[in-house]
Amino acid sequence: LRLFRNPIVAIGTSTAFVVGMAFMGAIVFLPLFLQLARGASASSSGLLLIPFTLGTVAGAVISGQIMMRTGKYRFLPRIGLPVAMSGFALMAWIGGTIPLVGVAGLAVMISIGLGMCFPVLLVSIQNSSPRQDLGTATSALTFFRSMGGSIGVSALGAALSHQVSDQVRTGLTSLVQAGTVTKEQLASLGGDAHSIPDLGSLPVPIRDLYEHAFGEATGHLFLIALPFAVLSLLLLLFIEEKPMRTTVLRDDEIAAAAEPEALSATVAER
Repeated sequence: LRLFRNPIVAIGTSTAFVVGMAFMGAIVFLPLFLQLARGASASSSGLLLIPFTLGTVAGAVISGQIMMRTGKYRFLPRIGLPVAMSGFALMAWIGGTIPLVGVAGLAVMISIGLGMCFPVLLVSIQNSSPRQDLGTATSALTFFRSMGGSIGVSALGAALSHQVSDQVRTGLTSLVQAGTVTKEQLASLGGDAHSIPDLGSLPVPIRDLYEHAFGEATGHLFLIALPFAVLSLLLLLFIEEKPMRTTVLRDDEIAAAAEPEALSATVAER
């Protein structure tokens, strides 16, 4: 717990928690969105996530090269997070009707922004922690990011289930009243609006209703996650930028390095 007395560790882990909650929580539902709202197969939805992975790698490489060449890191999330947030906003706005190519493009946009953010959190924490605490500080960052993602998935999953069930229940009532769907067809669903039926076996009006409900609900998930993304950007405004370290010596070794005789004695002893 003493590590959290370091403001950079405290802000970095808090940001990782919020970023995991917002971004990772929403991204988990992309395959479900692609299959149930856009009609993609399981294989196709998996392949469409490849651009997200490639974008994350590209963003991490770009930010790593910039940090290595400039020795600066604080400005990178201020560029990357707004890019990712713009992708989230677009997904929330047109998520229900966007074609698959558009989903892949927005996934690249979001992932590049995230890729520019994650290495900065890692490097800033490692850069401000003593050598004996590097492993603990790094694992703390990973822990809080994973915890945020788990909580985000749970919360957003509950929101998705609630909204889809409400839309499906209301839509089915309207279809029955309009005579588009018979009561026998409605009874075949089992009366559970929370379950996900085999869409291929449903009548066209009911299948369209489910696809529309999942498309709208997934778009709202990105909208719900957007304020948390804004919070992560605000947190990073307070992170301190320290000169990039050029050694991983312990504090006592650094003090000894300032005294040539003591350093020579340490080297001779080793």
